[in-house]
Amino acid sequence: MHQPPIRATSGRRRRPATVFACLLAALATVLASAVTWVAPASAATVDTNTWYVLVNRNSGKALDVYNFSTADGGALVQWSRSNGNNQQWRFVDSGGGYYRILSRHSGKVLDVANLSTADAADIVQWSDHNGTNQQFQLADSSGGYVRLINRNSGKAVEVQNASTADGGKIVQYSDWGGTNQQWQLVPVGSVSDPSPSPSASPSVSPSPSASPSNGSWPPSSSYSNPVLWEDLADIDVFRVDDTYYYSASTMHYSPGAPILRSYDLV
Repeated sequence: MHQPPIRATSGRRRRPATVFACLLAALATVLASAVTWVAPASAATVDTNTWYVLVNRNSGKALDVYNFSTADGGALVQWSRSNGNNQQWRFVDSGGGYYRILSRHSGKVLDVANLSTADAADIVQWSDHNGTNQQFQLADSSGGYVRLINRNSGKAVEVQNASTADGGKIVQYSDWGGTNQQWQLVPVGSVSDPSPSPSASPSVSPSPSASPSNGSWPPSSSYSNPVLWEDLADIDVFRVDDTYYYSASTMHYSPGAPILRSYDLV
């Protein structure tokens, strides 16, 4: 009597489970790859109700309105961080991921002078009219730093020549990701007032004039170049009514030499 052969079925029973597990593993790998591929870099975000100090990564110095200017065309520089109002900035939403960057001290915004699209064009402060030369997008850099990209020119705000000195000039330059183009946003206070409305000023910021403005005297601001010395030669003294004036045709002096006058020739 012949016994029927035993059929090996145990391997066949395990195969579907093994294949299914392999398929799941492969699917998980594909999904993980897909998630990695579609995920964009996290867009830099700011709180529009916060004042920030903007600290340059290369120098460690802060974006600063030079000499506490409140004038259109006031220069922007870097300076040792003091958290003064002239170093505090607010981001005002312009839509589309762009912001105006408003000074707490002057109420004016960062502006690429004359709508320039050239490398090394000055960044100044100007009355807020929401022009594209006043709008900046935040681009992520490593370590929590951002680059400020102008909407009109596509260039980045940078410290010129990678200066590390107080007074280093702020300009725009092609975005190359240098540390002198990277800024850390350090929150220093909250904003209680509503977002300002842009003025109806023209979209082109004229070049700052070299002529002094017609302001009150004495001026309210402090200056960094007071009279320190003077050297007068070839002098003349002349009289107008009861006043004697001292004049010199050859003069060597530090900026701001005074006019000399006397009522008694003493």
